[in-house]
Amino acid sequence: MSSRREPILWIQLLAVGFIPLECLFLRLILAGAQPGPFPEFQRIIFTGISIILPTIYFFQRPPDWGSLLILKIPIEHRSKLQLQLSTVQKHIIPRIALWGGAVLLTIVFWQIDKSALVINEISPFQSNSRIVILLKAMPLLSLILWQWHQICQSIWLLAISEEELNKIEFLTPTEILQSRCCVGFGFLPVKQIDFSASITSSSIKNSKQAKHQKSSYLNPKIPKKDAISTNQSDDHDYQTNASRPKQ
Repeated sequence: MSSRREPILWIQLLAVGFIPLECLFLRLILAGAQPGPFPEFQRIIFTGISIILPTIYFFQRPPDWGSLLILKIPIEHRSKLQLQLSTVQKHIIPRIALWGGAVLLTIVFWQIDKSALVINEISPFQSNSRIVILLKAMPLLSLILWQWHQICQSIWLLAISEEELNKIEFLTPTEILQSRCCVGFGFLPVKQIDFSASITSSSIKNSKQAKHQKSSYLNPKIPKKDAISTNQSDDHDYQTNASRPKQ
């Protein structure tokens, strides 16, 4: 079984389009109040709480690949392939990508906070204090970090071959609950993507189109037999007229 048949992994990649919008919303939030005294110290404290601490937690307990934050695939109903994917989550590559995302998000947050006052007039949070503004921005930064980790993790899981997955011993549901961050309400398992069915249907459609084109070439408006008989009758009339004596 291939990991590319799991639709949840492809759904996780949709977060690529949401992260830029969330950064714009973060800028609107931070534009609601003046930085006040010691803005660098505020950013250091805020970065440690909203980015570094979640990164350490996700490093120890990676977010479950089957979790969409609100909904998730029930762990007790998962197949062998899905349990094997949970085992691969603690590979070094997605964990390095997690720390890389934390560093990148820290830089983005500092740049946004420095330039947020440019749009202070259009911010809907102007009446709030600096502490309230930072508290509102905290869950948004943690959400972006979660989505970054899920994107990198999904790309890594989709790149694993079937041979490598077959060699991996899968975790039990109890072990997954103890070692993974499983967030969300359980819902019915989604069906796996069947690429063979789509390929078969497309090949059948192409073969039907080819047969239709072939039949159109073999069936012209004037059949060949009628054309031959018409030519023969014209030749016979010409010979008859030629054999008649001229008056």
